[in-house]
Amino acid sequence: MLSRAHRIKSGLEIKESPIHGRGVFALVRIPKGTVVEEIKGKPQHCSKIPAALLLRRGMEVSKDVYIVPAEGSVGWFLNHSDRANCTYDISTREIRAKQDILRGEELTIDYHETTTWPGYTTQWKGGKPP
Repeated sequence: MLSRAHRIKSGLEIKESPIHGRGVFALVRIPKGTVVEEIKGKPQHCSKIPAALLLRRGMEVSKDVYIVPAEGSVGWFLNHSDRANCTYDISTREIRAKQDILRGEELTIDYHETTTWPGYTTQWKGGKPP
């Protein structure tokens, strides 16, 4: 069980988020372009991943094939924002800072950028998770 704030890796910590549950926060300034996480794990066909997990955490690696970040990892705790400061690269499976992130800021990602599935946006009903 994580305490209120938990350092996850150098320069990052997990703590309560004003967006949702827990989130990833910068302990130091993170320059634009910095790789903050490489999503690792076993890619699986989307039919093998429970729908709620796929919609909330799944990141596409190829058509209909997704990877779910390891529980407790940076990728697991990234919250959604329409003005995200990080981006996911499907080809490299990397999460990168798409702008300078200041100390104390929450790292966020636009979940719509984690898939090319055209029905994904409608499942989110305006950007809110199911």
